[in-house]
Amino acid sequence: MEGRLLRHLFMEKANTGGIDAGVAAALEDRLELVESIFDGLAFCLSTNGDQLSQWRGYADEARGFAIGFSRHYLAALAQNDRTVRLKAVVYDPAAQRTVVDALYEKIITPEILEALKPVSYGSLLTGLKTSKDVEADVALRASRVLSLVGVLLTEATEDLYSMKGAAFSEEGEWRLVTLSTPAYDNVIYEIDFRCGSGKLIPYRSLELRKLDVEPVIEVVVGPRNPTPLPVIQSFMRRAGFEKVTLRQSFATYR
Repeated sequence: MEGRLLRHLFMEKANTGGIDAGVAAALEDRLELVESIFDGLAFCLSTNGDQLSQWRGYADEARGFAIGFSRHYLAALAQNDRTVRLKAVVYDPAAQRTVVDALYEKIITPEILEALKPVSYGSLLTGLKTSKDVEADVALRASRVLSLVGVLLTEATEDLYSMKGAAFSEEGEWRLVTLSTPAYDNVIYEIDFRCGSGKLIPYRSLELRKLDVEPVIEVVVGPRNPTPLPVIQSFMRRAGFEKVTLRQSFATYR
């Protein structure tokens, strides 16, 4: 469902917002087109660096490490690189609807709603036009407005990958997101590929640039990680991370 929740909520709003059913269907087609054009490449993090479910799911059954990145550093990195955005994942349905409502009001303005209204046959507005003429006028107006809507919907792409079902809320996820499109891959930034989970996965590399803030502030050693702390400290010094706090996980694996 990644990337599709926004469309679901947007159409839920559209279907109760006074839009003609035929236009609403065309609008959903446009949203599906946006989904098919954009892909989200995300560096995913958790606000909780020592959570048992995270150790089990993402750290080799708790044999790995949790690397504590500085949120201030990632925000500065995103500010310096306009191709990435730092976003907190929204889980609460009410908060998600607030985001969608603001987006809807920005895109579906009163002017657009007026232009999308069906034309009544035999009115003063239609004059002597035939029903085919009226249908053609309606189709043209809807086409023009939907083209505009299609452009405006690109503004929603940064929210495509910032919403997730409430069942995942314990992850407390933040994401550093790049929007990838086939038309711009390897033009604005370079896309690489790796194999994983039986499929080919696109990704991009981001350099940890020298900024005023340190990128890594803490490393937590997994509950089942047997590496002695002095060995890890020596490794981190060699890698240039001497000011990082190192500690053992407080989680009990069993």
